[in-house]
Amino acid sequence: MALFGLAIIGKGLHTQTVDNGYWKSLADSLTTKYKTIYPERGNIYSSDDRLLATSLPLFDVRVDFGSDAMTDDLFYSNLDSLAYMLAKRFGEKSAAEWRRSLIKAREKKQRYFLLKKKTDYAMVQEIKKWPLFREGKYKGGLLIETIPTRKNPYGSLAERTIGYVRSNAQSLGLESQYNNFLAGKEGHKLERKIAGGTYVPLSSENAIEPENGKDIITTIDVNLQDVTQNALWKAMNLHNADYGTCVVMEVKTGAIKAIANLGRAKSGGYKENFNYAVATSTEPGSTFKLASYLALLDDGFVELTDSVNIGYGRTVICGHAIVDDGEVFPQFRTVINAFAKSSNVAVAKLTKKYYGDRKDDFYKKLVQFGLTDPTQIELKGEPFPTMSKPANWSCMSVPWKAHGYELKLTPLQLLTFYNSVANNGKRMKPYLVEKIMDNGKLVQQHQPEVLLEKIAGEEALQKVKKMLVAVVDTGTARKIKSPYYTIAGKTGTAEINEPGRGYTGKNQASFCGFFPAEEPKYSCIVVIVGPSGVLTHGGDVAAPVFKEIADKVMSSDATMHKKANIYAMKDTLGKMPALVKGEYHQLKTLADIFRVKLPDLEDADYVQTKWDQKNASLNKLNNQDGLVPDVTGLCLDDAIFLLENAGLKVSFAGYGKVATQSFKPGSKIIKNAQIAIVLK
Repeated sequence: MALFGLAIIGKGLHTQTVDNGYWKSLADSLTTKYKTIYPERGNIYSSDDRLLATSLPLFDVRVDFGSDAMTDDLFYSNLDSLAYMLAKRFGEKSAAEWRRSLIKAREKKQRYFLLKKKTDYAMVQEIKKWPLFREGKYKGGLLIETIPTRKNPYGSLAERTIGYVRSNAQSLGLESQYNNFLAGKEGHKLERKIAGGTYVPLSSENAIEPENGKDIITTIDVNLQDVTQNALWKAMNLHNADYGTCVVMEVKTGAIKAIANLGRAKSGGYKENFNYAVATSTEPGSTFKLASYLALLDDGFVELTDSVNIGYGRTVICGHAIVDDGEVFPQFRTVINAFAKSSNVAVAKLTKKYYGDRKDDFYKKLVQFGLTDPTQIELKGEPFPTMSKPANWSCMSVPWKAHGYELKLTPLQLLTFYNSVANNGKRMKPYLVEKIMDNGKLVQQHQPEVLLEKIAGEEALQKVKKMLVAVVDTGTARKIKSPYYTIAGKTGTAEINEPGRGYTGKNQASFCGFFPAEEPKYSCIVVIVGPSGVLTHGGDVAAPVFKEIADKVMSSDATMHKKANIYAMKDTLGKMPALVKGEYHQLKTLADIFRVKLPDLEDADYVQTKWDQKNASLNKLNNQDGLVPDVTGLCLDDAIFLLENAGLKVSFAGYGKVATQSFKPGSKIIKNAQIAIVLK
């Protein structure tokens, strides 16, 4: 026994001295661990510094029912009131069901019992005041786990382009492409396990602080994105289409200002479920005719005024019939008119005549225009244009390709070509990110990048611009002609070819162009696939979307309008308009612009100018209390203001200025009587 005791003592001494380091490190490994400190993910901003994506914390709320500090008396004394609060605020179970769940978890000493997933900060603060939990972390057993959550403040706006990063599925969009910048770097700190299984941090000397993510500033304009997405959504619903996309690009730089992609949602309606603009290749149809005519003009084979025999809209080439859709055409058309009316026969005959035996030359032209290359946009998933080599072309390949078949392009690839024409031949790389910032400091600046300096000769480019304007002036897009600015563009209607099914009879409607035509600032493409109903052509389905976007841009951007030169308006300066009735201070503002001197009538609210053959006069409108005011000649808002202040109720019809009123001016007012006014 003595020897056995000495052996134990010896082993103990050996463990405390010789093996001390080993056992101490083993003990540390069982009681300490490194905890990851997650960085804040960077934000994504629009070009005007509005948040497109940011990280907000949500919280998982759990309870440690195995905490030594939580006594049975404390638990059961708070049980009923806690169950009531859970039922009232969460609503997932009744108070009785919550009570049973809590008792069961307490009996099993569950250390990680889930109360609520992904709740917000305000709810967490409220929960901390509930029965049991207000007793503190250990007695109450409340555990709060922070879950970083990505939010898009503008909801579905550019949702697919912004994208997301997921650990269990494919990541998409800018979130994926720029994840290395946005994600930041994880840090860590050393923690030690103490009584109750709780870990507490050790010295901060062992901590490595996380490096927060950097911010991405995009080229997206939120207002323009909103206009674009809404215009596309309305057209999709109106025509019950399968999917659609619209992209707006800045001509001089290639910056994408808006990009919308809408497809059918399983729950009904439409949502941003795929980036059709970047990743979907289709046969473009007639919008591709611009490339064919640019080749013919650049090679000097045709002029805009040349006559082409279109055979009343039908011809046969290599044994295949080619027909014109829509209007019945006369036998002969000029080149510019054939393009404006989108004649398939004209472009097929011309390209067959000049390139039928020179297929390589036609292909080289398409290469020259950049139509065989991807755009190199920074988003993943862009395919190469589908454009076979001339060695594989048939007798019909040139005329088919000439009007947009036997080749495939994405909407963005086609828009990049049109943008080159608008930009006087300079092909720009489309891009979505302007710069990368780190706490206000510039990390990277993305400049506009030129892919090709000149896709064609200046003379040919100016001629095709005239052709594009003619499409809107007198051709297939004449419905969208504006009296205020000039649009240049081309309609497209292509029959959809589905793999394994062939041509289905469904159409792809498109419109691609730029505005204002004289000094283009924006180019835009609209593609709507599978519209149903009577109207399925590009001029009826896609062109109106383009027009709505262009109208709203032109009406809201003063820089796109030429300034009025009042010094050139010599005949109007200093003269009073023939008849004006309205608010005095508004009239005075106009008078100052046109250098008209007005009498001082500062005490007048509303005035009227009168003009005779020699002189103009300004008179105060005398509206007496209790008498019906004379509102003829006033705008609607002024008329309503005066009539309602006089105690009358107003109904109106028409547009313009007040032409007639149902109560005679100067007659006695009957309080709350209904007065009808007609505007013309």
